[in-house]
Amino acid sequence: STVVKNSNTSGSVIHQSESFSKLSPETVLFSNYFCVLDIKFSPFSNNILAIALETGTVTILDIVNSQNKHDFTEAHSVSCTGVRFSPINKMLLVSIGLDGNINFYDIILKKIIKTFELNFPI
Repeated sequence: STVVKNSNTSGSVIHQSESFSKLSPETVLFSNYFCVLDIKFSPFSNNILAIALETGTVTILDIVNSQNKHDFTEAHSVSCTGVRFSPINKMLLVSIGLDGNINFYDIILKKIIKTFELNFPI
């Protein structure tokens, strides 16, 4: 089984595994000095994780290979409050933020493909 948890004091995402794998029982995959506001796994790949940060950045991690796949640093001008993978399209990710934007990403091409601007924070 795999557990991913966040430490609010350091902003680290920790991977803990009770199964046999290349990772040690507790491996730091991602560390920053900002709060993680949301974490979601891809429904198509159990090793791909999307992280919403208080800085507005959206980060994609591969937890099996301990790789940061991409940082969408320009995703939101303020806190990104949520991320979700599409249940039917393995390339599609969506994020919402306090800037009122809903962003759609192609995580394969590593780009924002559409933004909807609302007049209120979400």
